[in-house]
Amino acid sequence: MEKRSVRDGIVEAALALVSRTGPALLSMRDVAQRAGVSVGTVSYHFSDKNLLLEAVLDEYYRELDSFWSHVAANVAGQAITREQARQIIGELFALLRRQRNLTRLRIMLSVQTGTITEARLNEHLIRYAEALQRSFPHYTLAELRLRMYSVFLLTARYAAMHMDEWKSITQQSTAEGASDAVKALLLEMAVDLMQIPAEPAAESDSATTRVRL
Repeated sequence: MEKRSVRDGIVEAALALVSRTGPALLSMRDVAQRAGVSVGTVSYHFSDKNLLLEAVLDEYYRELDSFWSHVAANVAGQAITREQARQIIGELFALLRRQRNLTRLRIMLSVQTGTITEARLNEHLIRYAEALQRSFPHYTLAELRLRMYSVFLLTARYAAMHMDEWKSITQQSTAEGASDAVKALLLEMAVDLMQIPAEPAAESDSATTRVRL
C-alpha cells in the first residue's frame, strides 16, 4: 500500500508539472522535488520519463474508455445517422477539450515516439471498432479502425488548440464565436470522414432513433 501511495504521489506531481510546463521541460528531478521523494525513488517506479508520462495519461484513457463504452452500449448495432455522429463527436470534443492539457500530452508523446503503444491501441480503439462495426457495415474492421482513429486525431488536434489559435483561424473576435465556428467545422469534417450518408429529406425526427449520451 505504501508503494502504491508513493507511486500515485509521483504521478500526481508529474501531472501538475506537465500541465504547467508541458512534457518537454519535465525532469525527473523536478518531479521528485514536487512529490517530496528522492530521484532514486522516482526512477524505482518509472525507469524513464516516457513511462512516467504514460502513467500520467492513465486517467485520460480511463475517461475515453468510459466514453466509448457508453457510445457502444447506446448504439447497440444500429446504423448511425449523420446527426447521431455529430452528437457523438461533439461529446468527444467536449471531453478532450476539458482535458486539453492531457490531450496535448497525448499528441506530443505520439509525435515524439512516432507511435502509440499496442496495448493502448487494443484497449482504446480496436475493441470499440469491433463493437461498432455493425453500425458501419460498409467498412471492413481495418477500414473502420483507420477512420475512427483519424476522427479521434482530428478531434484531439482541435480540442488541444489554444483559444488564440481558434480566434486566428476562424477570424472571430470572441471566445464564444471562435468556439462555435471551430466545433461546427470539426463536426462536418469528422462526419464526412466517416462517409455517413445524408438522411433523406423526408425523414422526420420522430422516425430517427437518436443516440442518447
